[in-house]
Amino acid sequence: MGLFGPDWNSKNEIKALAAVNKLFACDELQRAAGEARYPSVRLAAIKMLTAKKYRNTVDGTRLDQSVLAEIAEKDDDFEIRMIVTGWLADQSALARIALHDKSAGVRGEAVKKLSDQSILATIALHDEMELVAADATERLTNQSVLTDIALHGNLYTRAAAIRKLTDQSLLYNIARYDENTYASEVAAGMLVSQSELIDVALHGNCIGTRLAAAAKVCDPSILHVPELQQEYCKKGKHQWLRVETNDRDFGNGVSSSYWVDRCIYCGKTMEGHSESD
Repeated sequence: MGLFGPDWNSKNEIKALAAVNKLFACDELQRAAGEARYPSVRLAAIKMLTAKKYRNTVDGTRLDQSVLAEIAEKDDDFEIRMIVTGWLADQSALARIALHDKSAGVRGEAVKKLSDQSILATIALHDEMELVAADATERLTNQSVLTDIALHGNLYTRAAAIRKLTDQSLLYNIARYDENTYASEVAAGMLVSQSELIDVALHGNCIGTRLAAAAKVCDPSILHVPELQQEYCKKGKHQWLRVETNDRDFGNGVSSSYWVDRCIYCGKTMEGHSESD
């Protein structure tokens, strides 16, 4: 500690740099990263804070945002860019990173903190990495943009958009008629109308979509479709109907109830009994 403050804030830049490189305490490094008079010292402190032992305890609001942006946009090490991006609050810097960084991991980190709906929409529709695009989609709230993505996006973005749609008629059309199995299956799982669920369960384009709809039908026994029934039974989801009950009295107050259940789909039987006294 110097006479008039910490050594890392010395008027002598070389002395300040030497001092910050000797720091070990996270709190003091954060102070230096946010308050040091020289950008080179703030930069050195931030680089030190990217070490694994500090990462989870750093408070990004205490760091110099302009220096963070400089590192996040220009550092050669993608891991450092990704860590520092997670500390950024500057929306314009986050937008530039989300749109232009060469690393999908860094772009994805920026997307997590973006709030600009138009930029998120651009990323959702155009990012070359599907998972980054899907992350952007999940942060969207505009239903018209979500509709566009649900109909025209890639595999992951379509599913993410469909899960956020509120238009039940659109969800029904995707579930009933879309040729993409994954999209139609996700849409089927979002339906609430029993009549639409029954229609999709009976007439959907693929078995996965039909099963997703059938799983939400209140009375699945009305779905008399052999292939659908077989898929249910393969998954162990039998629809049992009790077909036989036989009560026997053994005297002395002891009786036994023997029963047989049969699956209405595949005919499998299950037997059991219980005793009472």
